[in-house]
Amino acid sequence: MNTGKTVSLVIIEQLCMRNVLYCLLSLLILSCQREAVIILDRAEENMSAHPDSSLALLNTIDKGQLASRRMQARYALLRTMSLDKNYIDVTDDSLARVAYNYFQRHSSMDYKMKSAYYLGVVKQNADSLIDAAILFKEAETLAEKLQDYHFLGLSRQHLSGIFASNYDHAEALNYALKAEKAFSKAGENLSARYAGIEAAKHYRLLDDYLRAESKLDSLLLSPSPSEIQLGYLFSQKGELSFIAKRFDMANDYLLKAQEHGYSLPKAILGDYAVTEEWLGHPDKADSLLRILQSKTYTQIDSITFFNTLHNLLFLRQDFNNAYEAMITATKLQDKTVITLLERSITHSFKSYYENHFKIEKEKATSRLFIILLISVISISLLAYFFSQIRKKNRQLMIDMSLIDDIKVELCSLQDHNKGLNTVIHSMMENRIDSMQHLAETYFQWSDEMVSQRENKEGKILKEDAIAQFRQQIQQLRNDKQFIADIENALNNSHDDVIKRLRNNNTLLGSHALKEIDFNLLVLLFSGFSIKSISFLMNMTEQSIRTRKTRYKKKFQEKDDADSQLFTQWLS
Repeated sequence: MNTGKTVSLVIIEQLCMRNVLYCLLSLLILSCQREAVIILDRAEENMSAHPDSSLALLNTIDKGQLASRRMQARYALLRTMSLDKNYIDVTDDSLARVAYNYFQRHSSMDYKMKSAYYLGVVKQNADSLIDAAILFKEAETLAEKLQDYHFLGLSRQHLSGIFASNYDHAEALNYALKAEKAFSKAGENLSARYAGIEAAKHYRLLDDYLRAESKLDSLLLSPSPSEIQLGYLFSQKGELSFIAKRFDMANDYLLKAQEHGYSLPKAILGDYAVTEEWLGHPDKADSLLRILQSKTYTQIDSITFFNTLHNLLFLRQDFNNAYEAMITATKLQDKTVITLLERSITHSFKSYYENHFKIEKEKATSRLFIILLISVISISLLAYFFSQIRKKNRQLMIDMSLIDDIKVELCSLQDHNKGLNTVIHSMMENRIDSMQHLAETYFQWSDEMVSQRENKEGKILKEDAIAQFRQQIQQLRNDKQFIADIENALNNSHDDVIKRLRNNNTLLGSHALKEIDFNLLVLLFSGFSIKSISFLMNMTEQSIRTRKTRYKKKFQEKDDADSQLFTQWLS
């Protein structure tokens, strides 16, 4: 006995320890996830003002803490943002793609916009300009709906740069002006001035020199431009002066640009060398040409170098070498033009939207065809159903006339059955009363009652009469049909009360009622006393009382009509 108790205690202790470990593990996982969410929230809050702090916070997150797909997508977006804001160019789109794929389907427009924009930045870094342009266009559309002028300006600024890299200066100018307007609405004057300078540059490249100069002059008069912005403005003013062959002014502006810390781009560096040659400074011109040659990496750079060399040699009247330089520049330009035409963003954009429109048109046509097909099928089915309904109605009218005749016969049969039921119920009630009286009489004549009657009245029952009486009682106890007849009588007279109890066999909870329970409930519902039932069922009175109390308690726990009725009957 002690060994059994010890084993049980050990098993209980092991189960308790296992549950405790499960709880501790769950709490640990939840706390780690909560910690990761807090870090993500702090990183997002610091992103604009302190992107370096945001990147440091994101580096502390263990990727195992990112349990849900949303947390993983949010981490991917915030990390891509922090890398971009810390001037770390990313060309692998695996991280930004995770954020874009999730937020395009499961999040708000704000996250959709940001994930599209930063995936576009990564694509632009990887020189996938067509994909980048489509993503920036998507971000621009979402930013317009959200009235987020910061991201609206950024998207348009990138689109302007992409079109400019493909020498589509008209579209580049359009997006630069739109970017300037968006940044102004966002209150970001620094970014707005940069966009304005880009617009002036595109005016110049489109040979609209008056608007270019007017734009630059207005920007020079704007309040508190930064040093770099002033350098950029002076470089553009110098380029305009060079085009107008005002070489003294061009030289002054380009010097001012360098004084303000602006590094001259390669195209302006070539014009600066020609300016120095015009001003009679061939040594400076050669020095600038050598600097330009050292920065020649692409075909565009080579075209700039050979054009500059051609201009310098032409001014020095070295016409043969100038001609050779011009031929080389022309050949490079032809190759570049072919390449640009093949990867033209404008052409690709047009093709993309034409294909997009074609696909949408095909989808609309398919949807229309499906709707028409469904309509035809629906109309055919309705016509078929209506014809069937009409046939059914005609058959129904015929059946109704037959039902009326049958109804008359049923009414007469019901009246007859009511009489039979009355007779059967009266017979069963007489039999129940007889059994009740017989059982009570037996107990009155048994045990102590016998001796009392002997002493009081002086009569002694004969042994053979008592034996015969006991035999009849035992036959009654073994008569299974007796309780079945009582059950049928109860069902017929009280709306199938026992049948409902048998059908709802879960009233006592998880334990189903057994046949002995049903027999006991039949006798209790019929009004037999506890003593009579103990004799008929061959059970102790205490056992019957215990079962009756348990039945009543279980019925009271239920809240349905049947349980209330059964409780009332037991009471």
